[in-house]
Amino acid sequence: MALSEEDKLWIEKKRRDIEREERELKRRGIIPYTEDELEEIRAKKEEMREQAELTAEAMKKAGMFQRNNRRTSEYTEFDSIDYNPATGLPMFGGVDAAGNPFGCSDD
Repeated sequence: MALSEEDKLWIEKKRRDIEREERELKRRGIIPYTEDELEEIRAKKEEMREQAELTAEAMKKAGMFQRNNRRTSEYTEFDSIDYNPATGLPMFGGVDAAGNPFGCSDD
């Protein structure tokens, strides 16, 4: 007996739901990552770190301006860029380029 299109769609939806749940459990550390997954994550993080550093340097060289206070229209030039010591990524507004707070990392 062949599956109907409705059954195929239901199966596909369930498969995606299970994959999403598994990703969330891995993110929380409940299910361990495989070595291949960890290597892929490390490579992506390194790529993001390099891109963030290039972006920060380009912004600094271009003389980009950052809003100093949300309630005013005063702007200040980037004098220096702070880096998150835990990740090495440049900090913007209290978080690094990957969204980690100062002194914290995803690891």
